[in-house]
Amino acid sequence: MVEIYEGDRPFIKLGDLEFGQLRTDLGNYLQGSGIFNDYDFEGSAMSALLDLLAYNSTLYGYYANMIANEGFLDTAQRAESVFSHAKPLSYLPASTKGARAQVIVRGTTNLKPGDLFIGGGLKWTPVRSYGVSGDTEIELYQGQQINDRFYQYDSSINHQKFEIPSQTVDTNTLRVYVDNGNGQESEYTNITDLPGSIAGVTAESKIYYLTTSTRGKYAVYFGDNFVGKKPNNQALVRFEYFETAGPNGNNIAQFVSNTSGVSVVTTTVAGVGGSEVEDIESVRTNAPLFFQTQGRYVTASDHLAGISQSGIRANVWGGEENQPPNYGRVYVSAVGVDGGPLTSGQKSNVLSLMKDKGVVTILPTFVEPIPVDLVIEGNVFWDATRSGTSLDVVTSNIVDYINDYQRGAFDVAFNYPIFSVGLTSLDDGIIGDTLEVYMERTVEEGSISDTIPLRNQLQRTNLPGVVRSTNFLANINGSFPLVYVFDDGRGIIKMFSAQDATFIKNVGSVNYETGLIQLNDIQNTDEFKIRARPRSNTVLAQGAVLFSTKVGDLEVLSS
Repeated sequence: MVEIYEGDRPFIKLGDLEFGQLRTDLGNYLQGSGIFNDYDFEGSAMSALLDLLAYNSTLYGYYANMIANEGFLDTAQRAESVFSHAKPLSYLPASTKGARAQVIVRGTTNLKPGDLFIGGGLKWTPVRSYGVSGDTEIELYQGQQINDRFYQYDSSINHQKFEIPSQTVDTNTLRVYVDNGNGQESEYTNITDLPGSIAGVTAESKIYYLTTSTRGKYAVYFGDNFVGKKPNNQALVRFEYFETAGPNGNNIAQFVSNTSGVSVVTTTVAGVGGSEVEDIESVRTNAPLFFQTQGRYVTASDHLAGISQSGIRANVWGGEENQPPNYGRVYVSAVGVDGGPLTSGQKSNVLSLMKDKGVVTILPTFVEPIPVDLVIEGNVFWDATRSGTSLDVVTSNIVDYINDYQRGAFDVAFNYPIFSVGLTSLDDGIIGDTLEVYMERTVEEGSISDTIPLRNQLQRTNLPGVVRSTNFLANINGSFPLVYVFDDGRGIIKMFSAQDATFIKNVGSVNYETGLIQLNDIQNTDEFKIRARPRSNTVLAQGAVLFSTKVGDLEVLSS
């Protein structure tokens, strides 16, 4: 609080904008002025004037504070302000993105973008043209094509902007056409889609720029006949784009065709990758990171900053960090924002982006995510006398806490001490635990030779059982016994009969220092789970590993 004095008398206090305190400070000032010594401030018209003055001061203080906050990227709260601050950083906030799905269709016809499919009550369309003959796998995009009205270009306006009216436009689908007065349309290209962007752009280049408007929507403007061709006066501008339902298209797996001559047989990848327009907190984080890259991908963080705009979650690592090391490559593993697998088209788009923006001599490579469950099991100790709830409620809260703690996370650490503090805070009666963490991977049905890079040190006791599986049916020379696999404590994984524990054969190896599990020649007729005990309860999700926590054998013991 700052006080300004006039002689020995307080003039007024500055810094407190709360209405009640401000009114009190104003009243104290008047009473101390020597003019209103015997004045009844509460029972007179002066009281209303004090209210008005305090209200006015508070209001102006609020506006001044808001203006100051909106002037900086770190403190701005309005989307328009945040988007405006992102412009000098050459960052365009990501638009709404439509989900994509892969289906197998049957028929004899030609499919093209605009042909209608229905899934989850939403409209879908092929992402490109397909020649369907028999059973054919195609990729669908969720959205409805909009053919926007004509706009008239006014050459007297410098960098005239044309606002896209839709709030749910997917800007990746935007196509811009200009009729310069000859009755023929020419398609203009987004400058960011050109190889090398501004390099090679001339006065005749038919390009457009995409930006955000003052109202938080997207807008298009053209060149100035120096960098990019300026449309003629009175030229007609037309937009084509897709409006989409964003995340509402995710996880949809049932589709029907509204196009004659073709039917949907099955879905191979449910809807994935749909997302809302980028929120202000994401822009606040990503805009400075994007500016650091200057549109180029050199480091892993450069790749992540660029890929994040594609509406997916990813992890990127260099070939020197791979298991085994493979120099001259950069690896990426990714899932949709909802954790679902990417379509083949999305994978191709990510790799193309990395190749166009990355170092010429580095080859981008996609690695399928490796979902690993962190199974947490053991005992939690609970003192009923210190709790205000029941054992059943506490147990249910603990189960929910574990299952929701981490879901499909790349490049994160499961820090057990932090986890344990959060567990204890669930209820005053929780006084401790003896929980252990296991890394568990589901192995799908079929003949496998699988590499599982857990990328964490495993427990080393020289005793068997650090790596073990659930029971499963295996094809052993035409018979189908119930079996399991088990390490011998010396790095060899063996298969045993689940009936009498007799040894059948060696089926793999484990490196306890790197966490690399290699399974060989297992012909399993149903899925099974393979589990490994890490050396520490604090483990890292590295590379393509995708962590999710899950409850195992858990008991809450009451004392």
